[in-house]
Amino acid sequence: MASYKYNKISPEFCQRIITATLDGDDWQSLAEALGVNCKTAYTWISHKKPLSKGGKKKKLDEEQINALCDEIEKDPALTLVPLSNFSQQLFGIALSASTVHNYCTDRLSLLLKSTCVLENRSSGWMRQM
Repeated sequence: MASYKYNKISPEFCQRIITATLDGDDWQSLAEALGVNCKTAYTWISHKKPLSKGGKKKKLDEEQINALCDEIEKDPALTLVPLSNFSQQLFGIALSASTVHNYCTDRLSLLLKSTCVLENRSSGWMRQM
């Protein structure tokens, strides 16, 4: 099987082709001049958005993540499944338990670390060293 090496195309090229289309210019000639396959350019035009840099769109914004973490802080015995149901009820967004875990783990581990440091300072642990 022959392997084909794909050319990385600059997002600026994508934007130029979309702009040319919106301005009524010949986008096919521009695509050929820039070395972009016409099918690729057509896909950009049909979606009317520039080439993305990858990654997935986040399901929750910072405010929603904070709300989930606040619920955990209120009731530390809360499990991931009720949190998933909470996100469905409050935001109308269905999340799996693993997604809730991924969103909250980093933020809550920082909270736990800071809480432990504060408790250790107040108990004199830092003074004993």
